Amino acid sequence: NKLKVEAPIPQEWLNFEKGSMAEYSKAKAEAQKLIKANKRSEAVSLINSTAEKIWKSAEKLLNI
Repeated sequence: NKLKVEAPIPQEWLNFEKGSMAEYSKAKAEAQKLIKANKRSEAVSLINSTAEKIWKSAEKLLNI
């Protein structure tokens, strides 16, 4: 609280963010392929499950 915006970002969080963005980008590319194959519900499911997995990993990292 004392450091506010100037607080350093832990390397562990930066690594998590980088990995999460890579995982989400991969899922997004796959979802786009599914949409082109007229599999919209599968694409939505993939994106939702990927986001949920990332969120659960963040909860563990943040101990919430």
